[in-house]
Amino acid sequence: MTYARARQEKYVNTEKGKAAALRSKLNYQRKLRNTEEGRIKLKYRKVKCEHGKDVADWWLKQEPLCYICGKNVSYEKAPSRKKGRSNLNELVIDHNHNIKKFIPRHLLCQRHNLGYGMFQESIEQLQRAIEYKRRYG
Repeated sequence: MTYARARQEKYVNTEKGKAAALRSKLNYQRKLRNTEEGRIKLKYRKVKCEHGKDVADWWLKQEPLCYICGKNVSYEKAPSRKKGRSNLNELVIDHNHNIKKFIPRHLLCQRHNLGYGMFQESIEQLQRAIEYKRRYG
């Protein structure tokens, strides 16, 4: 048994073995992307790598709803990526950019996250935009 394991480890360190391991990993990820549960699992792993386990656990507990749109519109936490589809149905983690530590606030859809970012998270700019909208419709 130990001979087979040593032989396998030796094979994995070769170019051919590395290519086979990579193909196996890609096939596994492709299979996961076909189901919503698999996509959530992959997204959880990505959030965990980028921001840590606490943020990933927080993300997993959240309902797939945009905080600004309200309860009537539902988005996917981890939508499928198909050709020609944008990621506007994806929810992203909103956080404060002014502090160094990543502390999540809420989940927002891509549209509202981008819009909020365009106003540089400034209340004054948002209020001027609201005043403009009221005046000029």
